[in-house]
Amino acid sequence: MPAVFEQHYVKRLDGPNVKKGKSKKDLAEQVIADIRKFKQDNHCDRLVMVWCGSTEIYMKETAVHQTMESLEKGLEQSDPAIPPSMIYAYAAIKEGIPYANGAPNLSADVPALMALALETQSPMAGEGREYYD
Repeated sequence: MPAVFEQHYVKRLDGPNVKKGKSKKDLAEQVIADIRKFKQDNHCDRLVMVWCGSTEIYMKETAVHQTMESLEKGLEQSDPAIPPSMIYAYAAIKEGIPYANGAPNLSADVPALMALALETQSPMAGEGREYYD
């Protein structure tokens, strides 16, 4: 599957098989569609998503990470404070899928996604914040 990739977040990598979209919200919707198709095509009852991509650049929480309203607006506006791993986290948690961050970068461990995880009852693990605080 093509990936959500932006070289800004991983300076020394290049991604040739990359999703295209008008916004990060569009990319997140494409990931949600991929999740649903994978689940259906493989006759899965449950899924788990583990982010094991390359470690992204160091980022701190901003206002865009505080609420679902601000995060979804940030996705629509392609806010640079939303890296690819966070797009995957959003898609998984929105679908009620457990999400684990296997890299020490800011991913799902922001207030908006933690609140969404409570709402969708999606367990989260391996958050990057502990590596920076």
